[in-house]
Amino acid sequence: MDGNSNWGGGYPVARRYLDSVQVNQAPAVIDLALLAAGYRPPRRGGRFRYADLGCGTAFTTIGLAALYPEAEFLGVDFMPEHVAIAREVIAAAGLTNIRVIEASFADLADAPPPEPFDYVAMQGVWAWVSDQTRQDLIRLLSRWVAPGGVVYNGYSAAAGWYDLLPMRTVFRNAAAATPHAPAAAGRGAVAAWLEAAGKPARQAAIWSRFSGLPDDYLMHDLAATEATAFWPGDVAGALTGAKLEFLGSAILGNQFDGLIFGPEWRGFLNDADRQGWGEAARDIALNRSFRHDLFGRGAVRLTAQEQHQALEKILVAPWPPRLRFESRPVQEGEMRAFGDGTATRLADALKSGPMSVTALAEALALPGHQGVQVVLMALARHELRQIADPDTEAAQRRSLAPWTRAMRERRAAGHSLPGLMSPVLSHMVSLTESEVAAACGDAAPSPDLRTGLQRLGLDPDG
Repeated sequence: MDGNSNWGGGYPVARRYLDSVQVNQAPAVIDLALLAAGYRPPRRGGRFRYADLGCGTAFTTIGLAALYPEAEFLGVDFMPEHVAIAREVIAAAGLTNIRVIEASFADLADAPPPEPFDYVAMQGVWAWVSDQTRQDLIRLLSRWVAPGGVVYNGYSAAAGWYDLLPMRTVFRNAAAATPHAPAAAGRGAVAAWLEAAGKPARQAAIWSRFSGLPDDYLMHDLAATEATAFWPGDVAGALTGAKLEFLGSAILGNQFDGLIFGPEWRGFLNDADRQGWGEAARDIALNRSFRHDLFGRGAVRLTAQEQHQALEKILVAPWPPRLRFESRPVQEGEMRAFGDGTATRLADALKSGPMSVTALAEALALPGHQGVQVVLMALARHELRQIADPDTEAAQRRSLAPWTRAMRERRAAGHSLPGLMSPVLSHMVSLTESEVAAACGDAAPSPDLRTGLQRLGLDPDG
């Protein structure tokens, strides 16, 4: 059977998409990125509404629903198998604040709109569907996003995507020609192409990363006939049809050029900013292949005083890496280190324990707004982490308990878990199989691993 059935509209529907961890969809991550960019986050009280469009099995969003019982969540996916799996997990966790429905964007755009959503997530949707589906999506967003709401859009970036074109073509055609073993055929064809081409460094490095991923992921990503990539200005222009404005990146490090680019790039980027194509210039400079963009529908700009007051509520703590995800680069470009003086100031100020962003900035005793900038950049580098205050963490531990039990039962039934929800960081964390086994009490952790899991609120003995 061909992986692109007629009802899929060019999207591979013969295989389900794997459960995945999507950190940048978390409200805590989005809110911090918005504050750093000078915008008011959608959440201003307890209740909020959150929609995940093209949610797959909704692994991350179901975890968020467990974390925030006061909020209302909706997942939307086109594949019945995804919806069936998501509903099984929701029932096992006993969650009543989330629904996952099977629907097309066109059907939903034509239906009476629900109460608007404060957050809408679209991970890996925009660049994998047809032009008509994107138009349906714009119609949907124009009716579903609340004034002041934000849309997270994760999509393929054109600048680096073109390095993948030969690989996608080879994999997709070989997979389509061998329907009884499409992924194996695609893998073999790519390996043969790289060998014949003399293993060009850039493409070989990309395939080294892709080849370790599961077959289901490769079939959804590389074999999709509609898959393409976009320049940020084109996406921003299209989304104006839903009254959405580009606000910045959900990845904090992408908001600070000084962390990523050396002096040789500054003039080029400054000129591009003045000419109105700065985001595309940054993609080109980094050869970026994926973007994590935030768009607002009437997002409110904060005054300096309002931003300062909001950052007073953000608690941060030092975070030396212990687990795999904590050691990964946080974005595609290597981040530049602080000078010894700044690093020492940060370490000295935090000796007494976690502090708010503004309190830590004031303790650094730097002129003007520099202290806040340094703290935000330390967060971007993941030398610090935003953490929940003790009361919030305790409440989130309690609300997550039934979901965590359901995840352990799911793992015991033979399903893999790509990660778990941290009540300390207020988002899903990506874990290796050995880390998951330790967190679920199925393996004895090393002292360092135990400490790393406990720091996340994932007590192996809990």
